[in-house]
Formats: sequence, C-alpha cells, structure tokens
Amino acid sequence: MRKGSHLLIAAVAVVFAILAGCTSPTSVTPVAGSFSRFDERARAGKHLTVAFFGASLTWGANASDQARTSYRAHIERKLQDRYPKAHFTFVDGAIGGTQSDLGVFRLERDCLRYEPDLVFLDFSANDGVWEPIPHLMASYESLVRRLVVRCPVVQVIFPFRGH
Repeated sequence: MRKGSHLLIAAVAVVFAILAGCTSPTSVTPVAGSFSRFDERARAGKHLTVAFFGASLTWGANASDQARTSYRAHIERKLQDRYPKAHFTFVDGAIGGTQSDLGVFRLERDCLRYEPDLVFLDFSANDGVWEPIPHLMASYESLVRRLVVRCPVVQVIFPFRGH
C-alpha cells in the first residue's frame, strides 16, 4: 500500500459508511442535526439541502468532468439512489485554491444561507495535511463548531500521494 493511501481509504470508507446507512436505530428520537435524523427525513421524501463546502477538490479539480466524476457528483448520485423519495438541492460552496481561514469568512455566504441539512467539509489539501499550521487548525475547528450545531457534517480528507 502506498504511503498515505490508508488515509484516503479511511476517509472514503467513513463517507460511504454514512451514506450506506450505518446508523444504528435506537429508541432515542434523533436530534435535528443528527445523521439519523437526516436519514429519517430523506426516507420520508422530505426536501433536503446538501452543501459541499471547501476548496478545489470539493469543486472537482482533477476530475475528468466536475459535474459527473468528482467526489461531489458521486456523493450526489449515491444520495439520490439511496433516497429515491427525497427531493435534494445540492450546493457547491467550493472555491479552488482557498484554505479554511478564508472559509471562515465565506461560510455564511456559500453554505449556511442555504440552510443545509448535511454538509461535506474539505480543506485538507490546501490547509496542509502534512504538518499542523496553528491558524488553519483554528480556522477549520471554527468551521466545524459553527456547522455541527446546525446539521451533521462529514469531514472529508483527501491527502495527496506524497503525503
């Protein structure tokens, strides 16, 4: 296995585990911002907004066709296939070449104003997955904290081969 590929495999596994319905049914009523609540609403055919917030990989950089072969496009299709009754609106809140410190300033404009029911968040490649950069770690943490009080968040991590 190539160096760093286990991280990519782990990130993809987490995303697909969530989309595959690996939420365990319990007797507790799901909270508004939980994955199980999202699942419940999607199965019931509700209108749901899914936002993709991040940088170039979220937009679809390196994909042969951003609208069809990016990770975002694959996730959109997976959600539509998994929840055929649901009515999805997908928000592309990606700007290539940016880091989470700019994301802090554009979170409202490019994501929250759409009142998402689920957010995929990724600045990993631009924030630097190879070494901790304190102000970027704080920025990313700020994004996560601001999002998780509203809706479930999938933190997507896409390191490059060299990482």
